[in-house]
Amino acid sequence: MVESSTEVAAFVELVLDETGASKVDMVGHSQGGTQLQLYIQRHGGDQTVERVVGVNPNTHGTSLLGIGTLGWTLDDAGSLGIGSVLGSANVSDPGLMATVGLVIGPAGVQQAIGSPVIEEMINAGDTRPGLDYTIIASRYDEVVTPYPGQFLVAGPGATVRNILLQDGCPEDRSDHLSATYSLRGKELIKQGLDPARRGQPVPCEVVVPGGGQGWPGAPVGSVSPSLAAVGGSAASVTDGEGS
Repeated sequence: MVESSTEVAAFVELVLDETGASKVDMVGHSQGGTQLQLYIQRHGGDQTVERVVGVNPNTHGTSLLGIGTLGWTLDDAGSLGIGSVLGSANVSDPGLMATVGLVIGPAGVQQAIGSPVIEEMINAGDTRPGLDYTIIASRYDEVVTPYPGQFLVAGPGATVRNILLQDGCPEDRSDHLSATYSLRGKELIKQGLDPARRGQPVPCEVVVPGGGQGWPGAPVGSVSPSLAAVGGSAASVTDGEGS
């Protein structure tokens, strides 16, 4: 995952060179959200990025439904010499997370809560001055868990909008994948990239986990009043200016 952030940095540099632009806007889903943070923190992205949109982003690590949290806990215990009682050892030994890595890959292990990469990201701080962040999460996300960990805390000079898809639209049960292509999710992404759109009506339709909108009986074209509020002052959108 760390190696991938270097590739992201090289691609952004190529885009800037080819277009002549001085800034880019970036959208990342899942591990893509992690890559955005790594690029900004490790590769000077705070100087080249203007707006960041994360959809179900893994910004503070995932418990992997409990597997990751348990694995790193046991592996840390192993490094202290007590994990052998529980049948675990440090990851370099290898331990439980090394075994998990055989299934989900090294990048998957690095995304778990408690991994060195995630701890480094957290210690570096969520935001950078002057950047505009929009985070879109779903309470039905089954991959980046628990979902509140996706949200950011605004630091000095940064603007953060933490949005939960179900606030104002409980019938939208988008999961980790469908949040990216539901009508509601797509409109919120557009608003994250274009401040002029913020405050416009946001679609609210029936979405089932693993499915999409447009199911029989879905209120096509209905609007979430809370997100239609100008300036996003409703509870479903948190506009935070770091101080």
